[in-house]
Amino acid sequence: MKNNILIIGANYSNKGAEAMLKTVRQHFDKGPQKSLYYMLCHPGEKKLAEADGFIPIVYKKPSIASQILNLLKRIIGKLRKILRYKQLPYLEKLPLNAIKKQELDLVIDISGYAYGDFRGYPQAKEALKLIRYCNKKDIQFYFLPQAWGPFSGSKFRYIINEILTSCTGYYSRDSISTQNIKTALNQPSYTIKQCADIALTFKSAPSSLTQVSPIVDKIEIQKRHEKTIVGLSPNMRIFEKYSRHDLSNNTYLQALINIINYVSNSLNAFVLLIPNEMTYDNRTVDDRYICQLLYSKSNQENTLLMDGYYSADEIKFIIGTLDCLVASRYHSLVFAFSAGIPCLSISWSHKYQQLFSLFGMENMVVEYDNIKTEDLNGRLKDLFEKRQSYRESILTRLPSQQYDINKMFDTITSNAIIHI
Repeated sequence: MKNNILIIGANYSNKGAEAMLKTVRQHFDKGPQKSLYYMLCHPGEKKLAEADGFIPIVYKKPSIASQILNLLKRIIGKLRKILRYKQLPYLEKLPLNAIKKQELDLVIDISGYAYGDFRGYPQAKEALKLIRYCNKKDIQFYFLPQAWGPFSGSKFRYIINEILTSCTGYYSRDSISTQNIKTALNQPSYTIKQCADIALTFKSAPSSLTQVSPIVDKIEIQKRHEKTIVGLSPNMRIFEKYSRHDLSNNTYLQALINIINYVSNSLNAFVLLIPNEMTYDNRTVDDRYICQLLYSKSNQENTLLMDGYYSADEIKFIIGTLDCLVASRYHSLVFAFSAGIPCLSISWSHKYQQLFSLFGMENMVVEYDNIKTEDLNGRLKDLFEKRQSYRESILTRLPSQQYDINKMFDTITSNAIIHI
């Protein structure tokens, strides 16, 4: 008998979402039960999913009317941004009719950061529709560790309450998320299970490392010249919070340029620009845009740009060759910590501070809207000079986090076997 497992919240554009997708399969493949893995994906990702051995359930292509409506929403969004109004949350409707055609045993939600004010209650309502269907059909539904909340408004809290009390199980990823759930459910914190991000146990598949050799060869050349390798993984979404037209006043971009210059000139290190979000079909502007912009403004003899499209396996493998990483992408940091690589983060969410607290490195988190050049350079210098002691500290703390993740998967796997 096989487990038919649907994984939702994954995609091939964000390398963290791709890594979590593959991590779920890696853990379930350890068990005695054979499994078939389904995933929700966009039309352009269908071939990527099939090549990786997943059965794609494709989001319905929007009608012409929906496309026009989405275009109007984007225009309104740009106007709101110009006028400095709060941005409207993004909603992605689940293809429920397509899901209902499958014979499923288990649904795993790995969304990461989909349930809170950041995305709004309409996205939570989509999840609730699927949970109600799963309960009718006796299909287990788990939310794996993710950031939750906050949940503003009684309507939102009511929906979250039903979601978390009617699903099979859920996990918080950090103490702030646990507090947000506690407030929404009005129950003690000790009843809420907490576990670190599952990508801390993600392993790159050797068969997926088809493009890493040229990058690794160039890194090795720099190391032979006794250069320290510092990765920089920027976040296009933070960049967009500032002007894309007046780059001199784009605080985030200027901070990244300062990092490259300081690392190259004052620390005499080599910089590798690493995108974390990259669309398979170039349908949106992604991290490669800002990486290319930074490369154009840097000393290119001392900087290397990762262009093109890379798998999560390849990004993680490359990050594992670094000496240090500076990043605004959450899962670039997760990849680094899982390999014992010391990090500094330019943060836009509580999830960064919470991740760094697992490894005793809270002092290496800088908020994107409070960047001071002298302070940032001081932290970079500290990270650079103490990288070996930071590395030892990370590798000491990492096994306990991985143990908890493995234990969580063992519990879910056992319940799934008993259930079917």
